[in-house]
Amino acid sequence: MSILEIRNLTHRYEDRFLFNNASLTVNNGEHIGVVGLNGAGKTTFINIIAGKLSQDDGEVLRQQSARWGYLDQHADIDRSLTVMEYLHHAFDYLFELNNKLEQMYSKMSEPLTDDELNKLIDKSSKIAEQLENANFYDLDSNIKKVAGGLGINAFGYDTPISRLSGGERAKVMLTKLLLEDVDIMLLDEPTNFLDIEHIEWLKKYLNAYKKTFLVISHDNSFLDSVCKFIINIENGNIRKYSGNYSQFSVQREMNAKQYEEEYNRQQAEIKKMQEYIDKIKSAIVSE
Repeated sequence: MSILEIRNLTHRYEDRFLFNNASLTVNNGEHIGVVGLNGAGKTTFINIIAGKLSQDDGEVLRQQSARWGYLDQHADIDRSLTVMEYLHHAFDYLFELNNKLEQMYSKMSEPLTDDELNKLIDKSSKIAEQLENANFYDLDSNIKKVAGGLGINAFGYDTPISRLSGGERAKVMLTKLLLEDVDIMLLDEPTNFLDIEHIEWLKKYLNAYKKTFLVISHDNSFLDSVCKFIINIENGNIRKYSGNYSQFSVQREMNAKQYEEEYNRQQAEIKKMQEYIDKIKSAIVSE
């Protein structure tokens, strides 16, 4: 089942087409690398499918029920928060449920009819079960498992975000996105500020990820490790290949060779035809 479908996408940047009548389908659970030369339009492509930038023409159809997450390392975040406070926002819906549960418990201490009390008990039991199933009561421990894998513990969970470097903020933003467990993640250069051990941890995490992600990366070995498909953006086209980066490179080289051979064959045919026409013209003139 498709989670994203692009039809006849067209978008210009200054005086050239980044995308010209391009189409693409992304299915649930696919792990996809996005590649192309610098300036080909990779980040523009991600911004368009994230809904942060409007295309000039064409359709971008997103599965309506899907939850989306985007790692934009240039996004502005609330720097007054501590690291842990910011990471807690990945679970806002759980904190809202917990507040609702506490209000119900408080209301139970008021004078109520048996019917009102039974309804509150039933509703509060369902919410408590939701929170239990989501491991809400072990939330900080679960946050630290992911955050530790990306090296957040090196600068501390009580540190205000305002004191972090750009690279440290990028790690915190990536951690929050992973914790949100969305249906489709859009990752723009997630390994930029990661040490080798943290890149290895991220590889394992993404390989175990059951949902969809698209990742831009200049690290070809990283793409080889985590991607089952490659989207190549080139000359206004968006083409999807099956396989990791190395497999894509082989296929692209074969396609280029076949194209060159077909082009040379066509040129030879054209030359042969032109020589035949010239010969006929010469014969007619000589008569």
